[in-house]
Amino acid sequence: MNYRVVLSLFVLLLSTFGVYAQESPRVPSLEITRADTGVTVTGVTPGAEVVLLGVGRSRSGFRPVLETWPELLADDNGDGSVTLLSEIPFPELSAWGAVDLASGETAILEVPDLDALPVPLRAFASDGSRVGLARRTVEVLWARPGAKGEAKARASVGTIGDGGSADADGKLDRRVTFRPRGLRQLVGPEERNGAFAGGDVLIVVDSETLEMAAVTVPASVAAPVSRPAEAGQAAGGAR
Repeated sequence: MNYRVVLSLFVLLLSTFGVYAQESPRVPSLEITRADTGVTVTGVTPGAEVVLLGVGRSRSGFRPVLETWPELLADDNGDGSVTLLSEIPFPELSAWGAVDLASGETAILEVPDLDALPVPLRAFASDGSRVGLARRTVEVLWARPGAKGEAKARASVGTIGDGGSADADGKLDRRVTFRPRGLRQLVGPEERNGAFAGGDVLIVVDSETLEMAAVTVPASVAAPVSRPAEAGQAAGGAR
């Protein structure tokens, strides 16, 4: 039999029985868009909660003004999007980060033409107790993904200034060191003696330059089992 005839018959059979190679359904990627008075996150897991962090710089007369927007938003109608609205326009110079607490997916909307904020592996203490960065002031969002309502799901935010009360090393040394218990809880159980762990998500914004990064805590960072006798032994940390 002619090979061309065989090939034609094979193609005909495929079309008759509907045997086609199909692509897997694409999961929408998380994305942030900003308008004058609204910031919208799309690609959200339907019905999930999203933690949003915005940091912006503007001026009031001759005085520079820093504004932050740490928000927990819920996709109550299940359409895969959430929006933060404001009565006044957001600053043009603003950086935004979001974490889908169900999927752990992140998105950032950077200030144009800025470099990414470097967060090297050595910034993380091996026991997960703290993170150290060579910056003077940062805004931090820490999230641990989990299904809505699960005890595992949590998110915290904070402003960490060099030598300030939230700076874990307490030193004025042109670097900041932060740990979970120094952050303000937005959702989930309070972290009194907790630690960062592999799979957690950090969004960090330099308060002065607005450089930013979204980082998944590496698997090599292992949160220790909490023991009462060890509660005060977190003096090591990243340096």
